[in-house]
Amino acid sequence: MKIVHFADAHIDISQSGKVDPITGIPLRVQDFLRSLDVIVDTAITEKADLVLFAGDAYRDRTPLPTYQREWEKRVLRLSQAKIPTILLTGNHDMPKSSTKAHALEEFETLQIPYIHIASKVKMLTPHELGLPIQVITLPWLYRSRTDMYRQTTPNALNDLDAQMEDAVSEVLNSFLTRRDEALPTILLAHAAITGASIGDERELMLGGDFQLPPGLVKDPRLDYVALGHIHKAQNLNGPGPDQDNRANNHPPVIYPGSIERVNFGERSDAKYFVIADVGVGVTNIEWRKLVNVRPFIKCVIKIDPATHPTDQILANLPPREEINGAVVHIHVDFPPGTQGGIDEGRVIDHCSNAFDLRFTTRMQREVRSRLAQDENTTAMSDLDLFGRYLDEHKNTAYDREKLTNLAMTILAGDAGGDAE
Repeated sequence: MKIVHFADAHIDISQSGKVDPITGIPLRVQDFLRSLDVIVDTAITEKADLVLFAGDAYRDRTPLPTYQREWEKRVLRLSQAKIPTILLTGNHDMPKSSTKAHALEEFETLQIPYIHIASKVKMLTPHELGLPIQVITLPWLYRSRTDMYRQTTPNALNDLDAQMEDAVSEVLNSFLTRRDEALPTILLAHAAITGASIGDERELMLGGDFQLPPGLVKDPRLDYVALGHIHKAQNLNGPGPDQDNRANNHPPVIYPGSIERVNFGERSDAKYFVIADVGVGVTNIEWRKLVNVRPFIKCVIKIDPATHPTDQILANLPPREEINGAVVHIHVDFPPGTQGGIDEGRVIDHCSNAFDLRFTTRMQREVRSRLAQDENTTAMSDLDLFGRYLDEHKNTAYDREKLTNLAMTILAGDAGGDAE
């Protein structure tokens, strides 16, 4: 069974005001649509049996009609190709109130052929999908939408999360117990899994997110786990996209990641979608890398007062050809008195072919001298205090010896005699 799995499309994210004059669509949005087209084209040309979207179609649940139109065009192509497609609702698609519509509601209302909307925890059967496969769907779970939330106190979130985890575990186990063991079983979920990583391999620390334990999604009764929510591509139960393409453990637990870079935290991440050959007890995965993804470049430069600031900035920037078409953020920390030496025009000229440029500066703050708790300033001479000040500013361009001699002369004059 050939499955195409992708997630976190966020097609209406636009960090630049540049607009295509022909379509009226921001060029940054077209980046996301271009990746989405690659995924849809692949599903159609390679005759996928099933497409799984693991949530977050938009930036929020109230997208502009123009962006809804563009998303719907791509989904309708899958419907016209008669490929069963499951669209799961993620946290960006879902309202916190159960009485309000989610961002994919129109597909559910119009009942588009071959398109299944998963906004509730349920199991789609072979009869519903028209395929010899069963899919358990787990959309984003808001604490505020559970009965347990209304029965708890603000300081009892840990207890609430434990109750929610038990409830999810019980529901999943119920589905798995009732599944047809002769057919492959997939879990499609938009969730934070404890131990997943974001950006630069940092541990996932999302604060308010309800997190599921990894053991829950590594259940061997599952044959593939299609996840969304984390933008970094990874396999939580085997090698990731930069390693061997075949999973060693069963089931593969896959975050394909977002289809385009969303912010500078993703500047080092390649972008993927996944094709999985799913069978009972055996699943092979193939990471498909999305090419032509917009590059993000961030440069943080701390100016050395001994070097010309503009020359130093330019020396720390990538070559012009690497900047071409990139979203660029240059941040400069400068010492007091050097900002006037920064020629922003030269920096902007070097980045003239960037897609978008953000140039920010900040003056370095002087660090005040901190005395130890057992030190008494009344027992220190003026010269000792001045020496402590110089210790804290030893990276400045001033001549310490000359300043000390000058201070001794001044202090001697104030005292009406010679300094010792």
